[in-house]
Amino acid sequence: MDSIRRIISEKNNLQFYIEETESGGVRLLRCYGDFPALTVPEKIGGCPVVEIGDYCFADSAKAIECPEQPGENVRVISGAYLRRLELPDTVVRIGNLAFYNCKGLQELSFGTGLARVESDVFMNCRSLHTLRVRGSMCQETGLKQLLAQRMSYVDVIFEEEHRITGRLYYPEYEEYYDEIGPAHIFAMSIRGEGFRARQCFRNGIVDLKGYDDIFEQAQAEESPETLCRMAGYRLAYPAELEELAQQRYREYLRSHMGTLAALLVKEKNIELIRKFAEENILSPEGMTAAAELASQMEWVQGTAAILKLQREQAEGKPEVQRYTFEDW
Repeated sequence: MDSIRRIISEKNNLQFYIEETESGGVRLLRCYGDFPALTVPEKIGGCPVVEIGDYCFADSAKAIECPEQPGENVRVISGAYLRRLELPDTVVRIGNLAFYNCKGLQELSFGTGLARVESDVFMNCRSLHTLRVRGSMCQETGLKQLLAQRMSYVDVIFEEEHRITGRLYYPEYEEYYDEIGPAHIFAMSIRGEGFRARQCFRNGIVDLKGYDDIFEQAQAEESPETLCRMAGYRLAYPAELEELAQQRYREYLRSHMGTLAALLVKEKNIELIRKFAEENILSPEGMTAAAELASQMEWVQGTAAILKLQREQAEGKPEVQRYTFEDW
């Protein structure tokens, strides 16, 4: 029996074209709306959304379009138009080429229930560099499957109850082929520690020790900015961080304070600036560099906060007040 397909109108001028699945949930086939940042609800038409269908958000003739005419004030949310997407915790599967040609997609958020990711889901997604996982670094997720389909750099943020509890940086890598001998036999080679970082999983859970172990080799291949991201995020969220790896990260950041300061100011991450100042990873010289950079980019609030931290650092009496990324 063919599954029943229908379009459901939801609040905020959203329309969803869905079909039923054998499990009693629904598969999302197409979305229509008037805004490029989309949050898919857990239920549509009273049924849980369990799958993202093949070509669901793709710019492709193979996408399943709704035969009915969508409302006058909406358009299909697909391709380069889509910027950010939040999937509900109920989604367990993402179909083939679901985001094909989504060249503007920058961020994807998903829950720990995601268990199956089909082939080429991110083909031609040139701008996707942020994955948000609603869960901890110590939970089983579909993250490994998603990372396996991204060779460019990816910033992975773990959130619990809307609070960041973990962050990992996966560098980009590339695959290339070497010709062996006159027989025109080619062997594939891989350049970049990003590939090895993506293998650091056990039963769908991030192998944090394995991730930390690649850092020493990464220093021979990756840029200082990439290495500062890897080290800084692990020190900021040190789940299962062993003392040797912690020391290695600290030493690297202390020897690359200029790069670290530039990175944190670029992100406007005053919380990490404070943390690294308190731990003397950012020395007074590093804080001076951060203040100068913040001033150059006309980050007024950040410049004031960094100067205040400098005074606290000089006096050796840091205040209890904490800043958050959202404050700026």
